[in-house]
Amino acid sequence: MKSTLLYVAQWLFFVVGIVFSQTIGAQTAPVTGDGSAANPYQIANVSNLVWLSQNSTVWGQHFVQTADIDADTVTNWMPIGNSSTHFTGSYNGQGHSISNLVINLPSTNYVALFGYVKGTGVSNLAVIKNVSLKDFEVYGYDNVGALIGYSELLKIDSVIVSGSVNGHNQSGGLAGRCYASGVSAHVEILNSGSYCSVYSSNFYAGGLIGSNSAYSNTYSKIERCFSVGDISGINYVGGLIGINSGTSGGNDMVDNCYSRGDVTRISGSNASIGAFMGRNTGGVVSDCYSVGNVYYVGSIAAIKGFVGDEYLTGVYSNNFFDSTYSNQDSAIGASAKTTEEMKTACMYISAGWDFAFESANGANDYWNIAGFNNDGYPFLMYQELDATAPGSAVNFDGVDDYIVISNYSEINMTNNYTLEAWIKPESFTSMGGIISKYQSAGSNGYMFRLSDTAPYDGLTFDQMSTANGILTPGVWCHVAAVNDNGTRHLYLNGVEEPLSGTPLTMNLNTDNLGIGVDYISNPRFFDGDIDEVRVWDTVRTVCEIQNYMNTELTGHESGLVAYFNLNEGVPGANNTCQNKTAINKVNELYNGTLMNLTLTGDSSNWVLSGALLDGVGVNHDTTRPVITSVHPDQIINEVSLCQGILPDYITDMTATDPCDTYLNYMQVPAAGTFVSGNNNQIMLIASDNQGNADTVMFYVSVLDTVAPQITSSHPGQVLYADSNCEAVLPDYTGTVNAIDNCDTSVFVTQFPLAGGILAAAGTVVYLYVSDQAGNADTVSFPVFVSDTVAPVFSAYSGQIAYAGASCEAMIPDYSTIITAADNCSSLLSYLQVPAEGTILAGLNNQVILIAYDEMGNSDTAMFYVSVLDTIAPQIISSHPDQVLYSDANCESVLPDYTSALIATDNCDTLPAYSQIPAAGQFVSALQTTVALIATDNSGNADTVCFYVNLADTLNPNVDCLPDQDVNLAQGQYSYTVQGNGFDPVSVSDNCSIDNVYNSLNYLSTLDGEVLSPGDHEITWYAVDTAGNVDSCTFVITVNLYDAVTDGLMNTGISITPNPTSGELVIYNRNLLEFRCKITDASGRIISDTEISDGKTLLDLSGQADGLYLLQIYGDEVVAITRIVKN
Repeated sequence: MKSTLLYVAQWLFFVVGIVFSQTIGAQTAPVTGDGSAANPYQIANVSNLVWLSQNSTVWGQHFVQTADIDADTVTNWMPIGNSSTHFTGSYNGQGHSISNLVINLPSTNYVALFGYVKGTGVSNLAVIKNVSLKDFEVYGYDNVGALIGYSELLKIDSVIVSGSVNGHNQSGGLAGRCYASGVSAHVEILNSGSYCSVYSSNFYAGGLIGSNSAYSNTYSKIERCFSVGDISGINYVGGLIGINSGTSGGNDMVDNCYSRGDVTRISGSNASIGAFMGRNTGGVVSDCYSVGNVYYVGSIAAIKGFVGDEYLTGVYSNNFFDSTYSNQDSAIGASAKTTEEMKTACMYISAGWDFAFESANGANDYWNIAGFNNDGYPFLMYQELDATAPGSAVNFDGVDDYIVISNYSEINMTNNYTLEAWIKPESFTSMGGIISKYQSAGSNGYMFRLSDTAPYDGLTFDQMSTANGILTPGVWCHVAAVNDNGTRHLYLNGVEEPLSGTPLTMNLNTDNLGIGVDYISNPRFFDGDIDEVRVWDTVRTVCEIQNYMNTELTGHESGLVAYFNLNEGVPGANNTCQNKTAINKVNELYNGTLMNLTLTGDSSNWVLSGALLDGVGVNHDTTRPVITSVHPDQIINEVSLCQGILPDYITDMTATDPCDTYLNYMQVPAAGTFVSGNNNQIMLIASDNQGNADTVMFYVSVLDTVAPQITSSHPGQVLYADSNCEAVLPDYTGTVNAIDNCDTSVFVTQFPLAGGILAAAGTVVYLYVSDQAGNADTVSFPVFVSDTVAPVFSAYSGQIAYAGASCEAMIPDYSTIITAADNCSSLLSYLQVPAEGTILAGLNNQVILIAYDEMGNSDTAMFYVSVLDTIAPQIISSHPDQVLYSDANCESVLPDYTSALIATDNCDTLPAYSQIPAAGQFVSALQTTVALIATDNSGNADTVCFYVNLADTLNPNVDCLPDQDVNLAQGQYSYTVQGNGFDPVSVSDNCSIDNVYNSLNYLSTLDGEVLSPGDHEITWYAVDTAGNVDSCTFVITVNLYDAVTDGLMNTGISITPNPTSGELVIYNRNLLEFRCKITDASGRIISDTEISDGKTLLDLSGQADGLYLLQIYGDEVVAITRIVKN
């Protein structure tokens, strides 16, 4: 079964973290603990962890981790412990994690979370345990790992790491190097594993440990450890350990371990490369396996499926490697097994391995193999199951398969109980048992089975039945049956199904509990799969059923008296060596026994489960509880040192939940916590069994009524006025000294506030000292303002005086224009040099203006006065309109008219002359305005304008066609003009054409005119917009039909119709061979066709209307005629 767990604690940690979060600096010392073994430092956040790394004076002390830590904000991590100062203490993660730490020290030795660890003696080992390192990224040089860089005299227990480790020498997923040195020294690594990829650019790379060494009188013990990840290096490269160095006799012990991952020698020719160990020197290796290929720069290495090579012969027992995966038949230290064998528990059990579901090999239960967990290979019992891996179920053959559980008191119930299971029936038989304690006549135990009326595809619970047809063969579904004080309820996939009938009167009995069978005395067996069997001695609500039906349980849930998740076997594998036990997760003294199952193949065996995966999805309970109690702010009395003790406010809480009767209550901070001051925020949390929670917050204040005492003196103060005759009030709060009965620091405030503006009159300043309870003491003193600031001119600039007729100006009194302001005086006196009324001329005449305040302070403004000419010149010449004559482009060049311009000016004797548009420009408009401008040196200007008219005297041009002949067909006596074929050939003018017309109808076209036989003289006229005219004349001759002039007489050739609208038919009565050529009026050939048949069609529909010439030519016939197209 798929394992999914929901932890309310995660939600609570999130909420509490929001309310009580602190700003994380570079490092913060723990607030709890003194580093002793009895009271260790509590590492609660990433800043505490950074503090530990940067304070070597505490590396010999003891630490516990109290929360998960995300270290993604940490940069420049310095390992805990180095070659000069070792970490010698203990670190207990208490099941918490450290995640996302990047350690980037590629040129540094001893790189890891703990760089250098060494206990102080055999009886005083350094200890690191109960922590997981997630998604670490480590770069170092020598002795590099996620947890440990280098270690001696160390014990590691229950540590799991994941991520990547990259080094030069001695690189391991968990530890770079473990070294047992000195008499009786040792290193122990227990119940730990690595999910890291490991890369070493030189020697010693291992999935768990890069280098592990133990020599005379020392030992190294690695038990129940694993590595899953790919490993790369040059030499001494192994899936679990790069090199395992010891002495002959086995002081290096590795047992009950495995590795899964490919091992690659990236360069060189060294042979110490193995899927499990690169090299083993005298070490003892037992009950271990490896799955992995060994590559020599892309090639698979032979005889490397377990140990690469040996320096001293090792001692090996009951080790295996996957020969199918590695494509090898033998290896040092292990037996070759196929992938199928490697995923079969029987092989290991027969070799003496201690599995959870057998007892012959011991009761330590080191190993398990279940479903697709660990890709189907054995895994260690402490490893978390893969929540995404499908689990197993038991298939019952419907003939004699069932599971029996011996009777015990907790499952012997007559009222208020719940039965649950996932089922996938293959076929339906009458009363096929699912869960039953009704196994003998008259026992009247509870029963949950298929219906007793054909076709049996309904459900029966305690003799009450649903309708048939609610179950579908081959489809997983969740079923639950509830006895609620005698009232029966039955749920299919979390939805209640109606029941009919009379419930059975329940009796306590001694019958065993059966799964897959009902009434064993005359058995009725279930045919299909069953999973997740649960028996409760409580009434499960519909919310509880829905919330947990898709979730695997732990076995410790309240009210659960029997629970079988049926994950003990491998789906479809040979499970015959299994002791036919279905483990009761609630009470293993009453496990189930599999009866009559063959335990091989895809039936009567463990099979792949669809429970929790294929079951119909039901919404979980997402409704929060509602806290109904009211919690106003509270005041508590001071106990000592201005602190009070928080009461237990949970006793005042009430809350409701639609699903759960019993809720979890929590107070943060907890009752008994010392608090001080005002507004200590208290959070009360009510959560249901699904982790949904409601919160209420209020504040608790500790009552303090003693005011602080000001001990400092505060005489009067003098300030100096600024430019506004004011002074900014300083902050005098820093001059205050005060003492308080409770608070070591008090709040000092000032009135008026610092930064306020004081006038010359000054003010009285009050300083208030208050404690956290609001009690206050006060002191006051006068503050005077003294003025010493001179007046200041406002912003000014050079001035302008305007010239008169003589080009001179008289300057005014500039004190009315350029003014000064004084910080205090409102009336100022001024002195100007030169004085008002002085005559000035020209630019940059210097003027000085002095402002005096009442105190004699002065400011001086010096500026320049320029006499500005603003009188424009006067044009005295006259300029009438002008005429220009257009050229062939209807344009004319504009002459220079400034030569005729005359102007006078008050200052300048020679103003500048200009013309717009400029002389030399082409003008094409019939009328153009020309402006003549006279400008003096100051930019003053006078303008005169006149028109220049453009006259067109050039005639247009019109060209006519040459004289035209029109031949009428036989029977025609007039010709009607079609289209524009007789229009002028071209019409043009230097400027623009106003009108084109002819002498016949005075229109712009002859289209539609009817012409009688004879000559018609046509004159075309073109008139431009200026009235200029041109004309041309041509003659149109209309000829009556004349057979002789037709040109085809006596040839045997005739053409019809003529005129034609498009199609011509040529009849060749004498069947002569000739060609027919047609040209238009311009001589362009329209068609040239060979004619030999008696009848030929020619198409002129695509040609313009008009007159065409048809020529017949060949050896015997030459003729010409006209064709009219209309």
